[in-house]
Order: sequence, then structure tokens, then C-alpha cells
Amino acid sequence: MKNKHDIRLFIALTWVISFVFMWCFFYLLLPRNRFKEQLDIIEKNVIESRWDEARVSMDELKKIYERNRTIIQINNATEAFVTFDSMIGQLDDAIENKQELAGEFIGGLRYYTDFVIKAFAGP
Repeated sequence: MKNKHDIRLFIALTWVISFVFMWCFFYLLLPRNRFKEQLDIIEKNVIESRWDEARVSMDELKKIYERNRTIIQINNATEAFVTFDSMIGQLDDAIENKQELAGEFIGGLRYYTDFVIKAFAGP
């Protein structure tokens, strides 16, 4: 028969192993590098006012985001996800309307990428 100490040890080890597994799962599946590379391309095109190329890059960024939307949503709190989602929409509209304001949204997305597309980044 197991005593309380053995059961506590089992629960603690199960929790640690589960946490490590989940962290690895999110770390491997979240598209952090691809997302940052695409943001860099968009930023370069916006700075040089190449709006057609920025539109193509934005479409690619949205494809990356849509393919990974569920895993990003699972990994984050609702507020962070909604803000991130909204900022992608604002960047899309700014590029579509050829507004220099797109640079500000790129900066915001770059910050949120470090926060949202990282395994267990938020509180």
C-alpha cells in the first residue's frame, strides 16, 4: 500500500513531466521564426513603399497565422490573442490602403510576436 508521500511524489512528477511535454509541444508547433521573417519582409516593403509586394507578403503572413491560429489561441489568454488578432487586421487594412501607419502596426506585431507566439509566454 502506498503512503501519502509516495502519492505526492507521483503527482509532482506527473505534473512536471506534463508541463515539460506541453512546453515542448507548443515550442515546436508555434511558427515564431516564420512569422518574424515575414514581418521583416513586410517592414522592408513598407519602408520602401513597395505596396504590391507588401500585400503579397501580408497574404503569406495571414496564411501562416490562419494555419496556426488554433495552437496560438490555445497557448494564450483571450486578451492577448484578441489584441494580436486585431493588430493583424489593422496591419492588413493599412497595407491595403497604402498607409505609412503600417510601420507602427509592424512594430506592435513584432512586440506581440515575442509575447504571443512563444510557449507559455504570458501570465
